Amino acid sequence: MSSYRPANEKIEEVLHKFDASTKGLNSIEVADRLKRFGENKLPEREALNSFRTLARQFESSLVIILLVAAVISFALGDKLDGSVILAAISLNVLVGFIQEYRAERALKALQKVATFTATVLRDGRERDIDAKQIVPGDILVLHSGQKVGADARLLEIHDLEINEAALTGESEPVVKTNHIQPDAVTIPEQTNMVFAGTVIVRGRGLAVVTASGISTELGKIASLLQTTITEKTPLQKKLIQLSWNITVVILFVALLVFLFGVFKLYDLEDMFTTSVAVAVAAIPEGLAVVVTVILAIGMQHMLKRRALARSLVAAEALGSVTVIATDKTGTVTEGYMRVVKILTHNRQVSHPHQDPGEPDPSALQVLKIAALASDATIENPDRPLEEWDIRGNLTERALVRAAAESGFNLMALRRQYPRISEVPFDSTRRFMAVLCDKSGDGKFIFIKGAPEVLISHAQYIDEDGKSNLLTSERKRGLENEVREMSRQGLRALAVAQRQIRENLEGEFTEKQALAELVLVGVVGIQDPLRKDAAQTIQTLKQAGIRTVMLTGDNQATAQAIATGLGLLDEESEVMDGRDLEKLKAEELQERVKNVRVFARVSPKDKLRIIDAWQARGEVVAMTGDGVNDAPALKSADVGVALGSGTDVAKEAADLVLLDNNLSTIANAVFEGRIIYRNIKRVILYLVAGSFVELSVVVGALLIGWPLPLGAAQILWINLVTDSLPTISLTQEPAEEGILDEPPIRPTRPILGRFTKFMMFLLAIVVGGGSLLLFELAWADGQALAYGRTLVFTAISVVHLMFIFTTRTLRRSIMLSSPFKNPMLILAILISLGLQVMAVYSPFGQSVFGTVPLGLSDWALIVLLGFATIFICEISKVWFRKRYPVGA
Repeated sequence: MSSYRPANEKIEEVLHKFDASTKGLNSIEVADRLKRFGENKLPEREALNSFRTLARQFESSLVIILLVAAVISFALGDKLDGSVILAAISLNVLVGFIQEYRAERALKALQKVATFTATVLRDGRERDIDAKQIVPGDILVLHSGQKVGADARLLEIHDLEINEAALTGESEPVVKTNHIQPDAVTIPEQTNMVFAGTVIVRGRGLAVVTASGISTELGKIASLLQTTITEKTPLQKKLIQLSWNITVVILFVALLVFLFGVFKLYDLEDMFTTSVAVAVAAIPEGLAVVVTVILAIGMQHMLKRRALARSLVAAEALGSVTVIATDKTGTVTEGYMRVVKILTHNRQVSHPHQDPGEPDPSALQVLKIAALASDATIENPDRPLEEWDIRGNLTERALVRAAAESGFNLMALRRQYPRISEVPFDSTRRFMAVLCDKSGDGKFIFIKGAPEVLISHAQYIDEDGKSNLLTSERKRGLENEVREMSRQGLRALAVAQRQIRENLEGEFTEKQALAELVLVGVVGIQDPLRKDAAQTIQTLKQAGIRTVMLTGDNQATAQAIATGLGLLDEESEVMDGRDLEKLKAEELQERVKNVRVFARVSPKDKLRIIDAWQARGEVVAMTGDGVNDAPALKSADVGVALGSGTDVAKEAADLVLLDNNLSTIANAVFEGRIIYRNIKRVILYLVAGSFVELSVVVGALLIGWPLPLGAAQILWINLVTDSLPTISLTQEPAEEGILDEPPIRPTRPILGRFTKFMMFLLAIVVGGGSLLLFELAWADGQALAYGRTLVFTAISVVHLMFIFTTRTLRRSIMLSSPFKNPMLILAILISLGLQVMAVYSPFGQSVFGTVPLGLSDWALIVLLGFATIFICEISKVWFRKRYPVGA
């Protein structure tokens, strides 16, 4: 039955297919069909709970490695190391849990969860039932304001319009018919069908249910959503790779130390313990915590910019995005219809409220008649314009708003022209007419509708208040101008009138409405582009990000909008959904690089487009708001849902735009790149520090010296002295030109050539310098504690000085003021104070085995620090000249 399309069948055939009648089902038939088809509901998504959010924090490879290190430490009886590592894990998990739990709560606050009822014919009479009880063959009674409970074929219609944005993404209501549609395939083409999850905005009707639950169009999308695999973000993949790289290096070094001891005939048990101690010491315990803090701070910054990241890693992922596939309605456009152009007898003008100078009288007459021939109302006209609550369908709301903005008082206008009767809009006649009576001037018919209908029937044209003959030549000219409006992406609506000369008291006919018609003008309506949309797309292009538009509009409209956005160039293509369906996956992967606009796309098409980009190695962000967007949102590397969108879209997304604005994505990309840059800084600082400690310990073992650092001293450096400065690095302001750089390619490792170079340079300079200090102190015949204290303090202080080099990875520290980040200065001062306490306080001396240092010792330490900075800065300049890009 999946290939069966009720839209292509006659009403009688559909009723026969589902063994139904226009009187509805009886109770026995309903019970039988409930057993056969099941309840009319979608598979329920398992609710997220606190335990799962907590468990997800342990999925990090860094946390797993730290857990293993803690277990080994406890197994060897080293409770201090094990306890400190567990404390680091707990802090990391707590920060991550709090941030993601807050994001989930914020999302729940955006959602409106409600069950709804449906009206059906059962046992020959109307009944309100739970929508879950709808079965195929039921007769739905449709009323304005209702949500449609299941897919159904229309039997009767009365001025029926339905908003299908949840399925198609297009906000313009669809005018429904009950006539057979033999060639209809896509949802927009099936105008004789209603679909589950859509909303009735006008009229009423009867329909026979043809699909319920998972078999509806909504259900098919839910199935796609369940089968879509969620990929790990680029950062997750890179951190996993980094964790295993660090693990391999540490295990390799530990194995070398153990084999060296065996070669030297040392005690095997002692060498095993030493090897494990070396491995545990080399793990940057604070890395997982600080990365989590950076992501959490990034989430908060994004929230201030009106973007809600639903998980920590989603906050960074936008920094790696290379392609943004955006929906049209509400993202690059304002999300509601506006009058943007008016065609009168002699010229085209902008909406009079927007056009500078004196308003055109003919254009004002067009808006006056359009408002009188509309049912939309302003509920609170006394409030400022931006607070108006206009009720009615989108087209009529646009007309009434334009009239009110141009100075018309709608209530006064309708009192001046009270309506006597009307010919309602119908999809076959394609116009609406009203009969009004103005005291003293007589009766008038005001009419609005399809330009091809009104222009063909019009006998006269209004020219500055005079009715002149409308010749065939002028009709052809007007029809050409209407076609041009359509090519510009405008919806054209003609406006006409006539003064009643005959005795017409009440109801009037379609023929009477069109008789002796005077054409007044044509209105061009459009969902206008957001003012900053084109600039945002240029900003993204400058940042190396390609923007692609996916829309349910026809190709001509989509192309007009894309042209206004500056999306198209000489090499760009616009592809229709029907053409896309004919392409194989490999062909689409090749073609997709040149396509900037996809028109008339279905949910499956969106998935194919996302997959094609990803197959080319691109990192894709997808924006959307409808249920139809959910599978693609989930499949994309970063799914971005609109705050005004459906709950299903928000559930599938990684990021929710609270203001529906494309510029918010650009802001989020900016924040994502800052996050990535800060993570690189922290990794360089912490991993380089761990390698310095490792080089000192391993160097001493190879030489045959005692260990220059104790286990407690190493943990103090990693978790206390380093923690505050690294956390302060998370507050680093963005470097200039961060959006002028190309996106961070997913294939580029987080430890690039420059980072690795600086790590090994620091290990050689600081590690070698610390061993030299140890040799000078210990070999001088002084106590071992003195040598260890000197090395312990040297590594701590020099590492704190090195942080100024890591602040700016691309420029000299001389070009970046340290006072831009006052938290960094404060953190360094506190860390120095803690180090002084560890050396001079009785408690510190008992815990770390330290002894007081003299001024000459501090002079040597500071000298080593400045020498390190000097060598690093010279090397930075040399490296950047040799590898200017991608380092």
